Amino acid sequence: MSRSETFELTTAANQRPQYHEEPEQYSVSNDHAPSEHEQFSLPPADGGKDAWLFLASCFMLEALIWGFPSVFGVFQEYYSAGPFAGEANIPVIGTCAMGIMYMAQPPAFAILKAFPKFRPLSNPVGLVIMCLSLGLGSFSTNVTQLILTQGVLFAVGGTLAWMPMLLYLPEWFVRRRSFAFGVMLVGHTFWCGKRSTYCNYRLALASRVWCFH
Repeated sequence: MSRSETFELTTAANQRPQYHEEPEQYSVSNDHAPSEHEQFSLPPADGGKDAWLFLASCFMLEALIWGFPSVFGVFQEYYSAGPFAGEANIPVIGTCAMGIMYMAQPPAFAILKAFPKFRPLSNPVGLVIMCLSLGLGSFSTNVTQLILTQGVLFAVGGTLAWMPMLLYLPEWFVRRRSFAFGVMLVGHTFWCGKRSTYCNYRLALASRVWCFH
């Protein structure tokens, strides 16, 4: 190859367009990015609509969960004078309903404390079990069935439904915690004022009314 041909090839190579790949620029739109206020905004504690609604819910659930064992004397009076007259184990029903809930609280508290993901499910599952226990108990034909339904099964459901309230209430009320717990715990006395009302109901009807109240 002559010197002139080499010069022409070199010149052509230098004149060839050079392509430089530039990294693609990705732009992130901030239209849907949450602001700092939205990321850390929580309902206020010790007041506000959400806190008071939660406290009202706790009051009503306290009445439903602990109200039945607290006024079980109404049902015991009916059982003793009605279809289960002469049965000696009627008081066991109320004893199981309240006693099992008291004894089950420490292990239930420890489990829900160790596994917080179970807390949102505990309350609705417990309420369903409570309704089933009262509904099934209204069809009972002997005291043993009442002990298993309105006693043991109701206590299991009541424990599952009540424990999340005990854990969530201190998060909603900090400065007014004592007041909030007082309002919640007084709920179980709500049904005591309706003793005469439930005395006038038949056994099956009273249980079903409580179940769907």
